[in-house]
Amino acid sequence: MCVLLCGLGAAAPSLDELETGAAVNPDGFGWSVLWSDGDGLKLDTRHTMHAREAVGLLDDLKSYGDRVVAWLWHARIATSGYVDLTGCHPFQVGRDALSVLGHNGMLPLTP
Repeated sequence: MCVLLCGLGAAAPSLDELETGAAVNPDGFGWSVLWSDGDGLKLDTRHTMHAREAVGLLDDLKSYGDRVVAWLWHARIATSGYVDLTGCHPFQVGRDALSVLGHNGMLPLTP
């Protein structure tokens, strides 16, 4: 089953924990950071097929400083679908620019 982590503020797992999660779930990665720019909330989302980039979430969180509201990190183990970026969570939810979805297992529904 995939590894799906989320947190509030800039508190995050250790580098070792992210590296372990990425090593045992190597089929794609993604993360989102919800942050405040002083005028409102922004959401940055990234996807990669490379574990080294995925553990870079820690550096990303540090770069936002105390502006981080929440974050989500996903390491995929493919149970269905292609092993490429299309299977990497988080996925945007509808037309809301501040909502994403990460899940374990298969969702046969079309978003």
